[in-house]
Amino acid sequence: MSVEIEKVLESFASSKRAGAIAISGPWGAGKTYLWQHRVVPKVLAKPWEKRYSYVSLFGINSLSELKVALAAATGEFDQDARRQRRLIASPVRLFWRSWKLVSDGLGIVPRVGAGLSKLFDRFSFYLVRDRIICFDDIERHGKGLDLRDFLGLVSYLSEQRECRVVVILNDGQLDEDDTRIWESYREKVFQGDVTYAPTPDQTVTLGLQQEVEKPWHAPLRQALMELGISNIRLVRRSADFMALADDALGSRVLRQETVDSIARAVAMLVFSIHGRGAGGPPLSRIRSSGVFDTAMRSRNGEDTRSPKEKEWDTLISTYRLYLYGDLNLAVEAMVRLGFPEELRLRKAVEDEEANNAINAAKRDWHQAWRLYHDTVEENGAEIVEAFERTWPLVAAVEHSTNLQSAVRMVRMLGRPDLADSFIRDWISTRIGDRTSELDPHELHMFQTIEDPVILEAVEQARVRAARALPLRDAFEMMRADNGYHDRAIASFAAASVEEIVFLIDGTVTEGLASALRRILLLPQNPGDARWGAASQNVKAAAELIAGRSVLAADRMRNWLAIEPAPMGGGARSQGDGATEPAAPSRVDTDPIDPPSEAGAPGG
Repeated sequence: MSVEIEKVLESFASSKRAGAIAISGPWGAGKTYLWQHRVVPKVLAKPWEKRYSYVSLFGINSLSELKVALAAATGEFDQDARRQRRLIASPVRLFWRSWKLVSDGLGIVPRVGAGLSKLFDRFSFYLVRDRIICFDDIERHGKGLDLRDFLGLVSYLSEQRECRVVVILNDGQLDEDDTRIWESYREKVFQGDVTYAPTPDQTVTLGLQQEVEKPWHAPLRQALMELGISNIRLVRRSADFMALADDALGSRVLRQETVDSIARAVAMLVFSIHGRGAGGPPLSRIRSSGVFDTAMRSRNGEDTRSPKEKEWDTLISTYRLYLYGDLNLAVEAMVRLGFPEELRLRKAVEDEEANNAINAAKRDWHQAWRLYHDTVEENGAEIVEAFERTWPLVAAVEHSTNLQSAVRMVRMLGRPDLADSFIRDWISTRIGDRTSELDPHELHMFQTIEDPVILEAVEQARVRAARALPLRDAFEMMRADNGYHDRAIASFAAASVEEIVFLIDGTVTEGLASALRRILLLPQNPGDARWGAASQNVKAAAELIAGRSVLAADRMRNWLAIEPAPMGGGARSQGDGATEPAAPSRVDTDPIDPPSEAGAPGG
């Protein structure tokens, strides 16, 4: 239907025969957009060969105002047309540039000025002839303009001035009196009445015709169709916000999943924020929606929602847009404010890109395993190639259980060197802030890890990480709360007794006794011998301190139930019954080499 109506309007506008035609249809269906963006560009491909005027009746309060507006629109179009023909010095162009200013100026001069203004207006309107004219927003005319006068003007232009007049009207928007006048006169004035009521698919196609080459055209179109949006303004506004996001992100090429996420968020949020009149759900409804939203909105087992609320919730639930993620929240802010917060949007997109990259890598890794699980072909070489290609991308996010399975597979297929590199990849991503993932309770969470090369490499990495943590930082970590921190415990286990004495001597803080007591009284941990070593080191340090003096012995006895160590236990006498701690020895922080290939089974 859209194509047929477009052809009808194009044929009418291109004809040399004068007449008038009305385009009616639902508000927001895209009548004006169809005319301006599909019909007019074709008819006016060479604007200097045809003449055109477009006038909105919005706020026009009299027939004389309408004529002046029509004359002004006529002059502006003709100026542009002549400019394109390089008639820069045309006196007609200069005339129309100053015409409305002169007319308005004369209008404020009493008596003579008012009369001259009317004369100018009549003269300017006299030049309106033999052209295409479009009148829009009929239902929004001012109260002072009688619809009969407007229809009379349309008739006059088509019959006396050889014009082809198009009138655009929204169905059901005229008041009762204007509706009666319209129905009484339209058959006398118009030779045709075109009804434009496109389907959502036609509206979205029309609204996005300028963006078909954009990477977000397809996902935005799909999202708009899924929401059932048939309002051309909402379609265009969605496209405008996508363009704003494009500008904010610069020339960066995004993954398709990220583009899809932005497009879906834009479509729903435009519908919600700018499309309430078209049935969009309230923003507050989307914000409070989630997986369990229906259950949470019922009381005492009874659903208290209105039919409209149920309709909104069904749409939101089916569409599955929840305003939790940073990207959705950044898009919400953009649509709500009318412009993007560039730094916030860029950061959210970066995080989304990283997350989508991980998900894509996981899908590839899963597909690599399918080469093993889905066939009995002798495809070992293909499996090894797929594992070698995909494992480095997922090593940072896969659990030790999957590491062990991958290592077993590639060793079985004759690549022990690849198995060792998989282990190194996995451990290297867990050094630093993620060292806790090497702890026994994390390592064996889903399945006991038995591979000796993995266990040895993990142990070496834990020792290396413990030595990297300064003893004072380890003490502060234990003092800060009541938890047991493996890195801190490992640091105390690796320290010498003299180093711990030196630490205690240099510490003046609340919680000194409780922190030492927590390390001294560490429970038995059969999976980690360092817990016992840390406790023994603190005990030995406390014994040395207790042997310095009566006051020191009293403190250690009351704090830790520790008695002085026998003399000669590593402290120097100061001659007054106290002892001076020995200087701390150097801690070996050289990294321990990763497991060698020879240590791998079959290596």
